[in-house]
Amino acid sequence: FRDRVLKSNTYQYDRFFQNSFLDIGDNDGQNITALAAYADRILVFKERTTYIINVSGAEDMMEDVSRENGVTFQGQITNTPFGVAWINANGCHLYDGEKISQLQIGKINDDTWNSSLGTRPLIGYESIRKQLIVLFHADDSGSTDDEGFIYSFLTDSWMTTDSMKPTTNAVSNM
Repeated sequence: FRDRVLKSNTYQYDRFFQNSFLDIGDNDGQNITALAAYADRILVFKERTTYIINVSGAEDMMEDVSRENGVTFQGQITNTPFGVAWINANGCHLYDGEKISQLQIGKINDDTWNSSLGTRPLIGYESIRKQLIVLFHADDSGSTDDEGFIYSFLTDSWMTTDSMKPTTNAVSNM
C-alpha cells in the first residue's frame, strides 16, 4: 500500500492491526517516500507533496497539504530542535509546528539553488553550531562531491562550502 501509514494503538507501539491505518493522498500517483514527527504532528512525504497530520486528538486529522513540496528519499529530511527541515528543488523548508517556511528565500536565488543541488542532495543537522548542512550531488551509490550549503539557525544566514568531503567514499543519512 504505497499510500498507507500503519498506526498502533496508544502505548502499544509495536502492535499493528489490520484496520488501524491512515490512507494519505489516495491514488495520487505518488509513493510515500519518508516520514518525520514533530511535537504532535506527523509529516508524510511523497514525491511531490507533503501532508501534515495532527495526531493530538482522539481522531487523526489532516491539517495541511503542501503541493510541490515532497522529497524522493529519507536523506532529504532531518529533525532539529526548531522543527523538521527538508530540501527539494523548490528550496529548504522548515516546519516549526505551526507553518512551513522556506529558509533560503531572499538569501539564495532559485537558479543557484537548483543548479547546485543535483539529483540526490542530503541534509543533516549539526547540534553544536545549530546548523543545517546540505551536501550536493550524492548519487545512488552514496558517493558525493565536497560542495554544499550551510544554514545557521543562530544568524538566519547561509554560506557555501567546498570542504565537506566525507572521510569515506560513501554518505548515508547524516
